[in-house]
Amino acid sequence: MALTPQEEAELAQLEAQYAQQTTAVPSGLTPQEEAELAQLEAQHGGAQNRAQTPKVGEVPDVWSKLRSLGAGTLDYGIRGLDYLGGLTRTGVAQGADVFSPNDVVREGDWGRAIRGQAPQSADYLERLGVEKGGSLSDVVPGLYSNSGAGLPLQRGGWLDPSARGAAGFAMDVASDPLTYVGVTPVAKGVKKIGESVFKSGFKNIDKKLAETSTKPLSQVFLDRGVGGTTLKGMQKKTVNLMETLSKERATVYNALDEAGATVDMQKALGPAMEYTARLRDNPGMVSKANELDDFLSQYLVKNPSISRASNWKTDLRNSLPTTAFNQNGRITDEYKKVLQKLSTGLNTEIKASADNVIPGAGNKVSQINADWGSVINSQKPLTTEVNKAATKNLVSAVDAMIGGYGVADPLKAAGVFGAKKTIELLNTPWARTNVGSGLMKLSNTGTLDPLVRQSLIRNNQEEPAPTSAWQGVRGY
Repeated sequence: MALTPQEEAELAQLEAQYAQQTTAVPSGLTPQEEAELAQLEAQHGGAQNRAQTPKVGEVPDVWSKLRSLGAGTLDYGIRGLDYLGGLTRTGVAQGADVFSPNDVVREGDWGRAIRGQAPQSADYLERLGVEKGGSLSDVVPGLYSNSGAGLPLQRGGWLDPSARGAAGFAMDVASDPLTYVGVTPVAKGVKKIGESVFKSGFKNIDKKLAETSTKPLSQVFLDRGVGGTTLKGMQKKTVNLMETLSKERATVYNALDEAGATVDMQKALGPAMEYTARLRDNPGMVSKANELDDFLSQYLVKNPSISRASNWKTDLRNSLPTTAFNQNGRITDEYKKVLQKLSTGLNTEIKASADNVIPGAGNKVSQINADWGSVINSQKPLTTEVNKAATKNLVSAVDAMIGGYGVADPLKAAGVFGAKKTIELLNTPWARTNVGSGLMKLSNTGTLDPLVRQSLIRNNQEEPAPTSAWQGVRGY
C-alpha cells in the first residue's frame, strides 16, 4: 500500500532519529590526545581492542569474555607452576654467565622469570654453545613422521627431544623446588587407576570372598607385591603365599602360645549372639535363630589358644551346615550376617589377646590372619574361574558365525576375528593385572608429575613472550 506524503515524512524522521542513536559516542578527546592515542594503538594493538568494544545498542559477547577469563586464569596458573623453577634456573644461568663469553642471561630474562615465563634450561644451554646433538627420532625413526598424523609421533615435536633438549629437561626437573616437596597429584592419580585396573582382574574371586567378609585376594597381592598373572598363575602364587604365611603364622603363634595368650570366646561370640537374640523377637524367625545358635555353640570353648581361635576364623565358611546355603549355592542373609559378626568378634578378641601378652603383636596377627584366610578361601573360587576360562577358550557360536562369513570374504572375517580375540585378551585377568602393575610401577618412578608439569609449561610458552611488562594490558 502506498504511503501518503505526510507518512513518508514521518518515516524519514524516525529513520534519522534511529541513525543518531546507533552512532558511536564521541570520545571527548582533544585532537592532540586523539593523535597520541592513535600512536599508542599503532604500537600495541589497542585499536583492535577498542574496535571490539560493544557499540551503543549492542549486546556484549558474555561467553567470549568468560572463555577469555578462563584462558587467562589457566595461563597464570601454569605460570605459577614454573615461578620458583624459572627463578632458580635463571639464577643458575646467571652464575654460568660469569664463565662464558656468550650472553647466557639476556635482557628481559629476569622479567620473564618474575612473570613465570623464564627461558627453559635447553635455551640457556644453547646460549652457552652446547650443540643440539641427535634426536630420539634418529634412534627409533619408525615411531616418527614429518606430519605426526596417525599413530607415529611428529619428528621435531616435543616428544622428539634432542640430546640438548633431554639434558635441558633433566635440568628443569632438578632445578624445580616442586620436585622435592612431594607434590605428586598425577602420580597418585595414576597409582589409584593402576590399583583399580589390577583389582578388576580378581573381581569374581573377590566377590565370592566378600560373602564371608574375607579380605580381597587382590588386596593381598597388592600388599605383598605380587605382580600381574593369569588365573592359573594366581593359583600357583597363592600356593607360594600359603607356604610363606604358614611360616609367619607358626613363628608368631609359637611366641604367643608360649606367652600364654588365650581368647575370651564369650566376648568373641557376643556380637553374633546379640544378632540372633534380636532375630528371635520375630516369631517367624525363632527356628532360624535357634539354628544359628546351634551353629555358634560349637565355638563356646573356654579360653582356647590364640592359634586355635585363629584357625576357627579362617575356616568359618567350611564349618557352615548345608542349611546355610540357598538353592543357588549362595549363603543366606541370616548366616552371612552371623559370619560377619563372628569374624569381627574373633578378630577383635584375638588382636586384644595378642597385644595383652606381647604389645604390638595384635596388628601383626590380624594382618597374617586376614591374608591367610583370603588365600585359603580363594582356592575354590579360583578353580571355578580357571575351569570357566578353559571353556571360553573353545570356539564359540560367535566364532563359528565369523568363520561362516569368512567363506564369502576371508580377509574381512580374519580382521573381525582378530579384533574379537584382541578384545577378549584385553579383558583377561592377565591383561588387567599386568596393565595395573605397569601403571603402579610408572607412578613410582617419580617422573610423571615433572613430565606433566614441564609439558604444561612448554605448551604455555609457545607464543613469544612480551617484551614489556605492560604488553597485553587493554589499551597499551
